[in-house]
Amino acid sequence: MEPFYINVLQPLLLRYPKEVAILLNKWNKSKNPWERRASVVVFVRTIGETGKYTKQCIKLCNNLLEDQERLVLQGVGWALKDTMRGDKKRVLDYVKKLRQQAVSSVITLYALRDLRGKAKSDVLKVKAKRYA
Repeated sequence: MEPFYINVLQPLLLRYPKEVAILLNKWNKSKNPWERRASVVVFVRTIGETGKYTKQCIKLCNNLLEDQERLVLQGVGWALKDTMRGDKKRVLDYVKKLRQQAVSSVITLYALRDLRGKAKSDVLKVKAKRYA
């Protein structure tokens, strides 16, 4: 499926951003896990690295934080990892917030794969907030 996301959906997103946004929003709520995954994986690699789609990526990822399918959660982490390359501060702040919310480590650890050193260890120190 990844070649479809990268070779078909990404060029369509660049050429028809409004129309593809409508499709991605629909897929994001689909019963089909592959459509949910596609709704965020479209933001990997060069699309994510532009930093142009960070807001849209985070919005769609946010809807899938409690998804039951591991492949969907991995897709969320992958989208965040690659989008972090184009908008590091914003995505890093978002991932820290996810760690505070005790979101699945499948997402957060995948999102942090490219991070090294102190930046990574600082995020990993963020623990879930406990409520009494």
